[in-house]
Amino acid sequence: MKVILALATLALAATPVQPQRCGDALLLYLRDRGGRVIRPAEFESATVSATYTADNVADLVAAAPEIKDLPPRVKSFSVRVVCGMKAAQFRLKYKGEAMTLRVLNVPGDAGHILLEGISFRKGLYEVDLGGRPLRHAQPYQGEGSKAADPADEIAWVVRDSSLRKPSRQQRQTIEQLAKTLADAYAAKAMSKLDAARPYLQGVRIVIQDSLDDDRRQARRVKTLAEAERRLRRLEREDGTPLREARPLARCGRGRCTYNLDGGIDHNHLYITSFTYGYRNRAPYIKTIFLLDGD
Repeated sequence: MKVILALATLALAATPVQPQRCGDALLLYLRDRGGRVIRPAEFESATVSATYTADNVADLVAAAPEIKDLPPRVKSFSVRVVCGMKAAQFRLKYKGEAMTLRVLNVPGDAGHILLEGISFRKGLYEVDLGGRPLRHAQPYQGEGSKAADPADEIAWVVRDSSLRKPSRQQRQTIEQLAKTLADAYAAKAMSKLDAARPYLQGVRIVIQDSLDDDRRQARRVKTLAEAERRLRRLEREDGTPLREARPLARCGRGRCTYNLDGGIDHNHLYITSFTYGYRNRAPYIKTIFLLDGD
């Protein structure tokens, strides 16, 4: 038995382990209406937000994309995929028009993925790569598919024909946004919502004292990640005030409220409501109201 175990151990030790790459990139370059490649410097603004699958990887919020010379002689926007992304969203402004391009379910060990020669046009477009196995992508055979350094090889290409405008059914309803916000608030994970940017120029946070209507704190934050950081500074060593979100009561006339029937508890911080607006038929958050149970 000892000999068998020893042989098994040697066999396992001799088996090469293929580490996960986790170093690939999502690449994007665009063309104008005449088919000319638009250089990154020609855009009036360009940002990328990303939500990663790994919990220990910080999400990106309206960050400046990297620029890579891939494929050769073309400068592309680039964002690291790390070990996978739930979503990456490019926001681009060119000649006064804005385009948002959302890429969903990007695997982290498939090699570089190139969104090749996407036609710039106004509006929101998306493509779902489906994780594993990849969807809406084909093996890349153009220039850059082979390189002296394997780290520069492009493995997959996504073409313009794969992009779709989200249907009205796919757009998040205000009730869905209210539930998503409440769940993220209770889980102390509102930063996860930043990739979709469900706000315009930031969010206002208002904390009301349950014992004194005249006592309130109000602050505007640029992102929900910033809101999370500020709320965590209010926590004491024992973790209080505890966060709590109650079921949604109703949404209407620009405000969603949560059901606080049954009273509140001490040392709890409740989300009571938020105000909202619409842009391009999609809801966005204006102000979040919290109640300190003291």
